[in-house]
Amino acid sequence: MVVGTPGRVLDHLQRKGGTASAALIGGLQHRKLLKRGYVISAHGVPPEERAALARRTAERALEIDPMYKIAYNALAYAYHYAGDFDKSIWAINKYIELAPDEANPHDTKGDLYAARGEIGQARVAYDKAINAADGDASRWLRLKRQDLGTS
Repeated sequence: MVVGTPGRVLDHLQRKGGTASAALIGGLQHRKLLKRGYVISAHGVPPEERAALARRTAERALEIDPMYKIAYNALAYAYHYAGDFDKSIWAINKYIELAPDEANPHDTKGDLYAARGEIGQARVAYDKAINAADGDASRWLRLKRQDLGTS
C-alpha cells in the first residue's frame, strides 16, 4: 500500500500502469483516492484547501484514466465548492455522457442546480435520477426532490 499525497499515489499508479479512482465523501470533508488498496486521505488538510485538492486529484485521475466516470462527479463538486458553476456543469455532463442511465450523475446535477437556486432545472435532473434508480435509492431521491418545495 502507498499512502501519501494524491500526487504521490497517482504517480505511483501511473508508473505501475494502473488507473485511478477518486471519490469525495462528506462534501469534501474527507478526500480519498482508492485503487487496489492504495489510499490517500486529506485529513488535516485545511477546509479552504480541500476543494483545490479534490479538483487537482480528480483532474490527475482523469489524465490517467479519462473514462473514470466518478472522477467527473468529484470534479463537479470541487468546481462547485470553488464557485465555478459552469465548470461544475461541464464536469457532470461529461459523467452523464459516460453513464446516461445511472442515477448518480443526474442526482449530482440536481444538487448543483438546487444549490444555485435553479429549482426547475434541479427537478428535471432529480426526475432523471429517480427514473434511473431503484428501491431505496429511488425513494431517497423522491424525498430529496420533494424537499425542493412546490414553487
